[in-house]
Amino acid sequence: MIHATLKNLPTEDICIHLSIDNHAKQYLCECGSASLLSKKDCLNLAAIFISHTHIDHFVNFDTVLRHQLGSGMRVVVCGPKGIAKQLQAKLRAYNWNLIAENELQYEIREIQNERRIKIYQVSPPKWNLQLIGELDGPILYQNEAVEVRFTILDHGTPSIAYSFQEPNAVNFQQDEAPFAPGPWVKMAKAAFLANSPETPINIQGQDYPAGELFPYFRLKTGYRLGVVMDHLASEANHEKIMETFQNADQVFIETYYLNEDRELALQNRHSYAKASAEVMRRAGVKNATPVHFSRRYMEEDIQMIQHQFQAAFG
Repeated sequence: MIHATLKNLPTEDICIHLSIDNHAKQYLCECGSASLLSKKDCLNLAAIFISHTHIDHFVNFDTVLRHQLGSGMRVVVCGPKGIAKQLQAKLRAYNWNLIAENELQYEIREIQNERRIKIYQVSPPKWNLQLIGELDGPILYQNEAVEVRFTILDHGTPSIAYSFQEPNAVNFQQDEAPFAPGPWVKMAKAAFLANSPETPINIQGQDYPAGELFPYFRLKTGYRLGVVMDHLASEANHEKIMETFQNADQVFIETYYLNEDRELALQNRHSYAKASAEVMRRAGVKNATPVHFSRRYMEEDIQMIQHQFQAAFG
């Protein structure tokens, strides 16, 4: 399962920390000013995902950088078009005369459009950008524990929404099977996932069609978590959100304004409580959490946003 922890207080900028069961690496979504983000959180990161580079989503990258110096880490940073040079500008703002080349390295995956991703790397002391390759979307990042896809929303600037998906798993129903566990289980699981019922599976010297063994296996769909940050509450954006996060297990969604401030939300290309809740309900999201509130609001206003969201989400 993917676990998400908010590292910001409700009145602070957004920052979400992700961890995955039985997986050592961790992940960060957004680098807003967040008082709960620790050094340990920053040292376990495999990748950072930035929706866009407005100050409230990117200002705290320097804190992450500070904690990672000297670690020898290679960290992937994903974000919208232009983030490579913006990240380089942050890195070059400091004097690095005492740092070695191997103390830290960033790989930057810059999303050009829905299908094209440029990959750069940058390392001290000069932090020169080097283009090292490209990826074809929509898969942005992938390892044995998680696959990350994305969609690009309109916030007056491209704003990336991220979908984190655990791989599907196959569980062997040992109590139901007529054979004892053995090497055949792994082969049968692979055939089950590939939907290859004709594959021969050898059990104790005898071959069986994999399809005869399928009733003893169950498919467990991987947990899917989404992070949807700043976006205009428009039908075009909502269509993309519904397509990307249909039936997701959990989604954290920007809910910047109260319903009463709908016009202000539209003017500033943000969302508001009812709009965010309704698109989550229409997408069939199982558990939706409103986050990232305007700094104009006090804690009691934020509680009202949360109430309005839950009333609309049902």
